[in-house]
Amino acid sequence: MLYLLSILLSLKKSAGKLRTVNENMKTPVVLLLSGLKLEQKTSFSRQLRLLAQFLNKRGVKTHLKGPGIGSTTDNGVVEQKDFEDISELIRETGAAAAILLGYPDQFPFLHMENIPSIPFFLWAQFSRPPFLKSIGTSIPVPLTEKTGTFLIDSDIRNTGPVIPHGADTSVFTQMQVKERNRRRNEWGLKNRFVIGAIGANTLRKRFKSIIETFARFYRQRQEGFLLIKTDRAVSIDGIDLQLLAKKSGAQKAVKIITDELTDHQLCRVYNMMDIYLNLSEWEGFCIPVIEAMACGIPVSAQPIQGPGEIIPYKDLIIPGSSVIREEGRVLYHADPDAASRLLLNASQNPLLLRNLSEKGKREAEKRFDIRTVAAQWEKLILKINSPDKGEAPGLFFLNI
Repeated sequence: MLYLLSILLSLKKSAGKLRTVNENMKTPVVLLLSGLKLEQKTSFSRQLRLLAQFLNKRGVKTHLKGPGIGSTTDNGVVEQKDFEDISELIRETGAAAAILLGYPDQFPFLHMENIPSIPFFLWAQFSRPPFLKSIGTSIPVPLTEKTGTFLIDSDIRNTGPVIPHGADTSVFTQMQVKERNRRRNEWGLKNRFVIGAIGANTLRKRFKSIIETFARFYRQRQEGFLLIKTDRAVSIDGIDLQLLAKKSGAQKAVKIITDELTDHQLCRVYNMMDIYLNLSEWEGFCIPVIEAMACGIPVSAQPIQGPGEIIPYKDLIIPGSSVIREEGRVLYHADPDAASRLLLNASQNPLLLRNLSEKGKREAEKRFDIRTVAAQWEKLILKINSPDKGEAPGLFFLNI
């Protein structure tokens, strides 16, 4: 009897220890903070909502928040009040960590005193080495190895590992051949070679270079077609895509989509393409590149930060760009002649495109699926909050 009692007591103690371990290892609540308003459909809001969805599926509770609306004073000055309630938000949610997507100046609380001491992970993209003081109390987590190099160049050592953006590869996927052919016929794209581009119509995206490149391609291959999905046909700074297409002489072979699309609709747009073309002068990452690869679309780009690091092959990297150094930044301006030659040669090599399609799809599913990205974030957050991790809080050193 005494023996059985001792066993029961031992089991009770073990259960108590197990409960303690489970409580210590409980996944913390995480704030997801956007540097841009969540109400706007931007890459920031899309990525954070997607990350929240898949962190939640892993049992991680998340709270999304974007900047507030500034108030106007009597003298007409707008006082920005972004994240002024951050301390209250942390206390209300019990958040043990925050992931910040944006630039340091979009999160003024990083330089404030008397806010709760939780790790603020800055999901970082930089076009040049940042000033050490600019990151405030944040722990930068670079999107690519290049941003990681910039952090090291700035002697910022308290950083997280490289964690890229992600795409849902169960949504962005390759259509079956019959389905793709049917939809291309519906779009009037039968027997056309479709070059596609997706992004906001801004100067940095260089849609003018894309249209000029396509015009040269089109003169050589009349079955060419350019498909652009963007937010507006005329940009804020006056870049008129329809007018550019008309001036190029290829207007009848250019389609510009400005409608709001769901991810499933966007996937269908990618699947209409034979090659996805990016000619941005600079990118911090470029989510459309991984979405295109997930859909089995070969990607062509310059050897720039972001796409040049993401694409797992060199066959469609565009040569001959002008390299411009501007206040520490390195910008690439594509040569439309060189770009069109590369695209023309690729369009005549279906075996190459098929191989690149398979290689890109594998890479997207392996490295850039949002499930993988969510798991990396969970691992980092658990590590920094683990009481027995055996290292100083927040210290993670890049190995690049």
